Amino acid sequence: MSLLNRILRNTHHRHLWQLIRVFCLLPLQVIASAIPKQKDLFVFAHHLGYGDNARTLAEYMSGNPNFNVVWIGPYKQKDAIPDSIGFASKWSLKGLYWQCTAKTFFASTGISELGPLVPRYRVNIFQLWHGWPIKSILFESEETFTFGRGSRLRRLEEAILTHNTNRYRAIFCHDTNIAQRFANAFRVPSTRLDITGWPRLERCYSAIKPDGIRSILIAPTWHSNSVELMKALSPFCNTIFRQFVASNNLIVTLKLHPLNHTEYDTITALMPYASIAPSHEDISEHIQKSDCFITDFSSAAVDAMIKYNKHLIIATPNFERYTKTRGVHPSFDELFGRFQVTSTSEIIDMLLHPRSKTADISTNTNACANIVNSVQSYL
Repeated sequence: MSLLNRILRNTHHRHLWQLIRVFCLLPLQVIASAIPKQKDLFVFAHHLGYGDNARTLAEYMSGNPNFNVVWIGPYKQKDAIPDSIGFASKWSLKGLYWQCTAKTFFASTGISELGPLVPRYRVNIFQLWHGWPIKSILFESEETFTFGRGSRLRRLEEAILTHNTNRYRAIFCHDTNIAQRFANAFRVPSTRLDITGWPRLERCYSAIKPDGIRSILIAPTWHSNSVELMKALSPFCNTIFRQFVASNNLIVTLKLHPLNHTEYDTITALMPYASIAPSHEDISEHIQKSDCFITDFSSAAVDAMIKYNKHLIIATPNFERYTKTRGVHPSFDELFGRFQVTSTSEIIDMLLHPRSKTADISTNTNACANIVNSVQSYL
């Protein structure tokens, strides 16, 4: 791990770095605004990997010969990108050229993942979002900020975040409930919230849920340090669970959040029965191969339950601490309460006696077309 990455693992250090970065890059982004733009160039990015809404929409748009669709990301994502979509690192000459000359950008987490030279003006930036917002996000969460409420530096942080969220021409929402959440989380006018459906839930698989569970995917959400991550995985790191896996010939795959990939060496020793999924691979591919998806607070649980019709277990041994430090939206209990457990014995019982799925989440078969129509209206 690089020295910079070690420093940025600290939440406060990361937020300070982001503030410094904003002010340093602002003059360059203003200059980039004056460069002529290509209306047929569409730039996508997702710093967590090639997947989610961005992947589905990019592949849909790449089928149109009038759209020049490109993806900007780290080189480890390159092998996953199909030939129909251009690829470049955001710091490469090609990547910087695309940032300066594109008219339209699609973000998945934040604008910074699109690159350092995304113009400040004369461009359209759209937010596709990632996962499902079951955790507190942006203005909903104290974890977003470095400084305490009421301080001058806190007001500066909030002003910068408000400015950045209002750079989005539109924020695409899955339904009215998400739109209401995002109005508060992003602090944007309701006119910026476009209910189109989310591409990754556009097509749901009609696979029959297996009677028994033979393969398991364990995928905790991101945790800010190794202590919290180990607490989240503690029910799977004991002799009882190892013996259960062995006696039932279960196939177990572990996929950590991409930002926790440096913890694999430590965890492998505690979970020797589990095979390791590479951090850059799309989690949906591993969900499809499993019978049961186990997580704590990962929004991929929605995909597993709704899109892929998999058995689900929400294992939250660190529930109280996580909800205090990060925050969990009230909809969490409504969506996942019946699947929530905390101990090894409860997890084993759920594996032996799975519970049927139930969640009131709509699917939309025209999400990609809806988004393209909306984008074209701005062009």
